Amino acid sequence: MNERPRLSPLSWSSLDEGQREIYQSVIGSRPVDPGNGGPLPGPFNAMLHSPDVGGPLERLGAAVRSTGSIPARAREIATLAVAVHMESDYEWLRHSQIARNLGVSDADLQLLRAAGQPDFPDPLERAVLRVTRILLAKSDLSDDEYEEAIAHLGEAGLVTLSTLVGYYRLLALQLRVFRVGLPVNL
Repeated sequence: MNERPRLSPLSWSSLDEGQREIYQSVIGSRPVDPGNGGPLPGPFNAMLHSPDVGGPLERLGAAVRSTGSIPARAREIATLAVAVHMESDYEWLRHSQIARNLGVSDADLQLLRAAGQPDFPDPLERAVLRVTRILLAKSDLSDDEYEEAIAHLGEAGLVTLSTLVGYYRLLALQLRVFRVGLPVNL
């Protein structure tokens, strides 16, 4: 998407107290460098425009990223599946870097990007990818799919995974609606 962003970029100097709390939370919990109080990249600028919603959304993102019920590598695999499904280049770019740092190979990343089936050695990672894709396709699980998901993820893991899918779908939607482009300084 090569369109002009729809939301005005908010810098530190223009923020009120609630917006500054979100801004500080974002730069303190992610590899984001807005440079000397500049605008936040990606979906984070939208959070600043509506702090009553952006604050809880930022906290939800922090919870999804830090949960122990799904290992970090499996969470990134799920996030990448959402990015592919939602055609979110921003999410793909950011999370493929994280996944690569967690040991996901370039070959597996290429397969994920093409909606292919990487042969992950970890059965939990395979289950996370399968369940994520089912949730993306039909926003539900059949009884058999649910039982399979519980067998691999447990109840806490499935709650976390379904929340992760919804969270990154929401961010992808906002990225699209507000015409947020890819960062220029990678």
